[in-house]
Amino acid sequence: MSAPVLLLAEDSRAASFHPLSDTRPMFELRTGIFSMRERAAALLPHFQLHGLARPGVAECWEESSGIPAGWQRVPEARDLVIVNARVLIDAAWAAAVSSLKTGEALRTAGVVSAARLDPAMLGEFRKAGSTWPAEHLERFPAREAPGAGAVALLGVRMVRTRPPAGAFTPALGGTVEPLTV
Repeated sequence: MSAPVLLLAEDSRAASFHPLSDTRPMFELRTGIFSMRERAAALLPHFQLHGLARPGVAECWEESSGIPAGWQRVPEARDLVIVNARVLIDAAWAAAVSSLKTGEALRTAGVVSAARLDPAMLGEFRKAGSTWPAEHLERFPAREAPGAGAVALLGVRMVRTRPPAGAFTPALGGTVEPLTV
């Protein structure tokens, strides 16, 4: 039997991580020294990785990484686990993902962060077309995820600086505007 597929998927909040997510999928952003994809590969080595990212980003990422991207590249009739790209994976969370039964989900602070699909569900998700089909995933019976997965609900807080003419930092009189996404 072939390896199960771990589908790393961006949800609707991916674009809110601008400008960090403009050129790469959410699962390639680093938290510490590793990206979510690197953590998934290390902690879930028995899975074959695939990615679902926004159009434009997915094609470039697939070409540069060599990892298949998009619903059309997900093999039919396979055991598949879809994982939200905003989850910070740790060993306890990875063990919970490995133990998911078909049609079951993990929730992180009340939000679905991973789910195991069967081939029929895969077909339904493929038809829906979104990278993170939340409306379908919310129907799954779920249990709360252990470990560091709670990071899935955090947004990004960035500061945009507009320096006055001739000054390039807030220390030289620029203004700081907090942006919360």
